[in-house]
Amino acid sequence: MSGGRVIPQPHALEAIACDTVSFMSMFLSMLDHPHVALLSLGLLPLSSMYVVESHRALKELDPVVAGRLDEALATRLRPSRHRAKLLDDSRRSIEEVAGDMFEVAQRQTRLFMEPHVGVLGPLRRAIQPDLGLSTYNGHVFSTTHATAFSFGQDQDLGEESYPMGEALGEYVATLLGVLALQQPQPVRPEALGGAIEMTDIKSAALYRRGPLGGLPTQMAVGATLLLANLNYVQYVICRLLPADDHTRFKLKFIVAYHTDSNLRGIQNRLASTSAMTAEAASIFTEALGNADSRWLRKRTILRNVLVHYLVDERHAADVPPCADRMSVIEHFSGVLHYSDVDDLLDRHIARLSRTLEEGFDLGDQPFHYGLVT
Repeated sequence: MSGGRVIPQPHALEAIACDTVSFMSMFLSMLDHPHVALLSLGLLPLSSMYVVESHRALKELDPVVAGRLDEALATRLRPSRHRAKLLDDSRRSIEEVAGDMFEVAQRQTRLFMEPHVGVLGPLRRAIQPDLGLSTYNGHVFSTTHATAFSFGQDQDLGEESYPMGEALGEYVATLLGVLALQQPQPVRPEALGGAIEMTDIKSAALYRRGPLGGLPTQMAVGATLLLANLNYVQYVICRLLPADDHTRFKLKFIVAYHTDSNLRGIQNRLASTSAMTAEAASIFTEALGNADSRWLRKRTILRNVLVHYLVDERHAADVPPCADRMSVIEHFSGVLHYSDVDDLLDRHIARLSRTLEEGFDLGDQPFHYGLVT
C-alpha cells in the first residue's frame, strides 16, 4: 500500500498486537513442555510469516516502531515465511515446489545410507530408517523432511534452530515492550497432554502407502507436508491458544486455505493423467467437493488481509476507518459471521486431515517399530 492517500487501518495494529501476545504465549508454553524439541520446529513457517509481515506492515503503520525491530531477522526468515504457503508459489508450479521437498527427502536418504559400506552395507541399508515422524495421539504433525524443507537446508538443524529461536523470541519480546503489551502466561503442559512420540521409519513406508502413495512420488511427498501442517494446527496450536483467540483463527485460516489450494493444484495436475487412480481421485473429491472448500477458494482477499495485516489500496476505502479486526474479517467473509467462519475452518481442517490420513492408510497405528524413547 504505497503511494496516494494513506487510509488509517487501526485494525491492522490490533491484529499485530494480538499476534505478538499469542506467539509469545506459544513460545513460552512450548519451552515449558517436556517435548519442546518436537513441538517447536513446526511453528517456524508461521512465526516467520508473523515476523516478516508484521515488520512490513509496521513500516507503514508506525515507522518509529518498525525501526526498533530487527530488520535483518525479517530478511533472514523470508525463505521460511514462504513455507507458510505450503506448496503454493506464485512463480513456480506445484509440481516444482513439491519436487523441492522430494529432493530434500532424497538427500536425507543418501545421508543415512551412504555410511553403510562393506560386506554388511546392503543389510544395514535395508534396515536403516531415513524419516522421523512426530505424532500427537498417533496423528503425524511433523516429519524430519518437512522440517528441513521449512528451514531450506538438510544439515543437523540443532545448530540453526536454537539461535533462530532466540532471535524470534527477542523480536516478540521487543514488540511486546514497544507496544506496551502485557507478557502472557504460558499454558500448562497438560494442555498438550496427549501422547507425543517420535518414530523412525523408512520413508517409503509413508510415501508409498495407501491410495495417495500411488501418486507420483514428489506429489505424495508434498501431500504429507499438507497433512503434517493440518495436524500441527489442529492438535498443537489449537491446544495452546484460547478458542476465541484471533491468532488461532488466523493460523487455522491460512493452513486451511493453502492446503485446499495445494490439493486442488495436485488434483488438476494429475486429473487428466494415468497417475491419478480412481481410488486416489475419490480422496480428492472427498476433500474438495463440498461447500466449505468452495467458500474458502473464493476468499483470497480475506487471506491476504490476514497474512499482510493491511487491506490493499483497491479495497481499503470499503472498510470503515474505525473498524475493528473482527468487523474487517466479516466484511470480507461475505454473508458469514466470524463465528460461522471459525466453525467452517474447524470442520474443513478436520475433514482434510481425516481424508489425507485415509489416503495414506494411517489408521490403527500403522508403524509398529522405530519408536524413539
